[in-house]
Amino acid sequence: ANAVAPDFVVKAVRSYELPEMVAIEPGTFMMGNIEGQRGNGRYRPQHSVTITRGLWVSKYEVTQRQYESVIGSNPSEWRSDSRPITNLSLVEIVTYCNRLSELEGYTKAYTLEGSNVTWNRTANGYRLPTSAEWEYFARSGTTDNTYAGVNTGEEPNPLLEEIAWYSTNSIDPDGKRSIKSVGLKRANQWGLHDVIGNVHEVCFESFVPYSSEPRTDPWGGFRGDSIVVRGGNYSLRASSMVVGDVSQVVTEGTVSRAAGIRLVRFK
Repeated sequence: ANAVAPDFVVKAVRSYELPEMVAIEPGTFMMGNIEGQRGNGRYRPQHSVTITRGLWVSKYEVTQRQYESVIGSNPSEWRSDSRPITNLSLVEIVTYCNRLSELEGYTKAYTLEGSNVTWNRTANGYRLPTSAEWEYFARSGTTDNTYAGVNTGEEPNPLLEEIAWYSTNSIDPDGKRSIKSVGLKRANQWGLHDVIGNVHEVCFESFVPYSSEPRTDPWGGFRGDSIVVRGGNYSLRASSMVVGDVSQVVTEGTVSRAAGIRLVRFK
């Protein structure tokens, strides 16, 4: 009898770890802090923002294990495979995004010339969100100053206890505060964990003052001297744990010992 060998399909095994991504549809929301609720007045007035393209957004902040599997090093201060990668320079962040895009066959989002970074806004590769994109997916269709209701700033804070690591609940047995493993607090309505607290999340943008004018896919550009980080971190008081607040850090050297990254790419 003629024997026919079965077909064998050999699948490539990744030598690196990909962040788990969540699909986010386009839409319109009100950006900025809400009058009458806690939040820095500098980040007002609220204004209508439309995001026109769907996104893939990492479910968690990028972990040390994920970063190290691509880059081969880990500069984080609090070492753990499951904690967010921190202590990165902007060049290191961009290099990670581009290398992951190359490995997965996507068009690189960034061009890096020395320390100068240019964003190709049509590329489908991995990148940092804009500030507006970040607030859109952090709010996840909700309208208060957190995605779980109104944070009035008290400490300890029962609302924050469910969703965020902040100054009151991030204290270790040795009495010191530290960054925690990702995904231990309740996700927002779109399935994203730790958008408030734990570590700040870097956005590829320099801050531009708000106005009341409606905007579509806004981006303030990147000047090279400072960069926006969002969401608060483990060391900040409850009053700072709101989705509308914005922080800015200088881009010389390490962006921040308490800042991590959440990746996005266009659908």
